[in-house]
Amino acid sequence: MALPYRCMDDATPDGLLLMRLASLSAGDLPAVLLPGRSLRNATPGSLAMNLGLSHERIKDDEIDLAVIGGGPAGLGAAVYGSSEGLGTVLLDAMGPASSRIENYLGFPNGISGAELTRFAAAQALKFGSRLYSPSRAVGLQPLADRIQIPLSDGTDILARAAIIATGARYQSLPIARWKHFEGAGIYYAATELEVRSCAGRSVAVLGGANSAGKQLCSWPVNQLQ
Repeated sequence: MALPYRCMDDATPDGLLLMRLASLSAGDLPAVLLPGRSLRNATPGSLAMNLGLSHERIKDDEIDLAVIGGGPAGLGAAVYGSSEGLGTVLLDAMGPASSRIENYLGFPNGISGAELTRFAAAQALKFGSRLYSPSRAVGLQPLADRIQIPLSDGTDILARAAIIATGARYQSLPIARWKHFEGAGIYYAATELEVRSCAGRSVAVLGGANSAGKQLCSWPVNQLQ
């Protein structure tokens, strides 16, 4: 969900003042100040729980469809399922997200991942979908008339049907320490974040299929060498 927030560094005068006012110490960081309370040693999971974004216990007979994955496919499934009157729950380990899409129906000039996610999430909520993140599904167990979906927090979801939309699995090269550089020099997408980290540097695109050309065209040429 796109929620307004303000991030403050504890090394700045404003950050230190806020810590004193909230009675926070360095051992409490990261901390989140919520209306009426402070969340110390915050994690994505604890923050989501306090904001009402994590999974809440729902009567098993209310869940017709569980969608695992919050990308375009998962959000689309949530929209279509809930719009047909199905009790729909969407689970994502991190949060609904997508990179820029150029070939999506109805957007001839393309659409950013943030915009697409925001619009799709609002549409799913409008039809009654419940969107929970971070909520990581760790298994799938068929029962007599339900599908049991255990979550990493120890709770279970029982649904009549499940759609798994967990996204692509990227191929890697047999190069030593490849995994160590994923997200720190080796990327599988060309989003605004990667552009910022690589601005003014040389970039190599590995692969010659249509995805490689799409990624290359996504990078602002004037920011790269």
